[in-house]
Amino acid sequence: MKLNHPAFFYLTSNVARMFIPFITLAIFARFLNQSDFGVLALLQAYGSFSVGICMLGLPLVFERQFFKNGKDEQYRFNILLNFFILNLLLGLITGYLTHLYSKEIVTFAKLNITDQNLLIHGHWSLLATNLAQYPLLFYKNKELARNYAIQEVIGLALSSVIGILLVINDFGVVGILHGTTFGRTVPTFLFLISHFRSNSNSFLFHELVEGIKIGLPMSPRIFFSVVNPHLDKYLL
Repeated sequence: MKLNHPAFFYLTSNVARMFIPFITLAIFARFLNQSDFGVLALLQAYGSFSVGICMLGLPLVFERQFFKNGKDEQYRFNILLNFFILNLLLGLITGYLTHLYSKEIVTFAKLNITDQNLLIHGHWSLLATNLAQYPLLFYKNKELARNYAIQEVIGLALSSVIGILLVINDFGVVGILHGTTFGRTVPTFLFLISHFRSNSNSFLFHELVEGIKIGLPMSPRIFFSVVNPHLDKYLL
């Protein structure tokens, strides 16, 4: 396999996706106990729930809309930007409500968490992870395998390095979540800034409405596919 072949870059990103978390988990295990990992699982489960609601299935709709106007690069980035901003705004609103009603959420869901303020960190972590899908989908659909791999590996590496540094400095579970939040956010916004400068950006109201109409019927299926892997952790 040639090193510049698309398959090589996709393979590299897949290996990194498995290898980097495996290494970081071994390091985290030296500083965290079993109850810490239990809390982390609950926070990730809640984040999957809260973020799953506000994504509206738009990342999948973006893949469909990507090819709508042929190879119009400006249209493609505008669609991405509009969907991204809507998801970000909904994520911020959901995050604010999580912060406001964290005690009630913990009580209602019977979450075994001593500090209800931790919920918001789980939400931000999963929001950053989901928003990071957009540049990856953009590169994949443009068949830019090298850019895809770089975007993915940088996000994973930053998340792991920041998480490890914070956990070592006694931030505990929050350190892991902060690592993911910042590690995923930095390359995502670098992508947006680099493309924002080279495009004439506009608000696409019709495409947003159409995207929501298409995405909403798919939301329950997408939502449960995201939440189901975390249900066993919640039940435990």
